[in-house]
Amino acid sequence: MDEPKTDGGSQPIALAQEPANPVLASIKQFVILLDKTAKSRRTYGATNSVAQKFLQQQFEILTDHLGHYSKLACSCNGPHRSPATRT
Repeated sequence: MDEPKTDGGSQPIALAQEPANPVLASIKQFVILLDKTAKSRRTYGATNSVAQKFLQQQFEILTDHLGHYSKLACSCNGPHRSPATRT
């Protein structure tokens, strides 16, 4: 089957896909919301309802993540090794 082409005949850019790793997807969701929270607090102030909503969502996502995975970390390239044990 032929690959889809653009009008110019080139290959289209692949759309961003969700990570296959559920831990990584959860961390990505938290980091995106962390960015939104920081921007809204900086723009509107900490007492603004939008900033407070983002902060509440951030708390809920972090609580849910820690309930499932117990830490906010992802070993994407294998287990972490201390510098002394690396070869």
